[in-house]
Amino acid sequence: MTMDSDFGSLRKTRHARGLLLGIASLVLIALGAGCAAAPRIAPGDETGKIQYARAEFEKGHYAETLFALQELLAARPGSRYADEAIFLIARAYYEQGDYMEAEERFRRVLREFPESPFAPEASYYLGLALLSQSRPAP
Repeated sequence: MTMDSDFGSLRKTRHARGLLLGIASLVLIALGAGCAAAPRIAPGDETGKIQYARAEFEKGHYAETLFALQELLAARPGSRYADEAIFLIARAYYEQGDYMEAEERFRRVLREFPESPFAPEASYYLGLALLSQSRPAP
């Protein structure tokens, strides 16, 4: 076997490997696009984001809920859904067992939106978050 034939087979192997990687990448992209759980929401569409977050919360997808609501509040801090968004963030943290973060967010709802329809429930869940952080009786 000559040196030229060694380089030729090496070139073919690299080409085949590159082709396989390309095909595998396309398959993964196609599968990922087909498996997308939720439609992409326009950055300024606060109604769409809150509806998406509500749906994700109901499904128990708390990470998605947190991401959508934090994105909403970052883009629109004065949103008409701010009280609900903060409340749902608190609930998502609570459901994940992060009681300290939940406590902070429930307090924020009560402090910034005392007249909100979510205030009574925030007060209730604040109590549960505090109870969950307490030590058991000796």
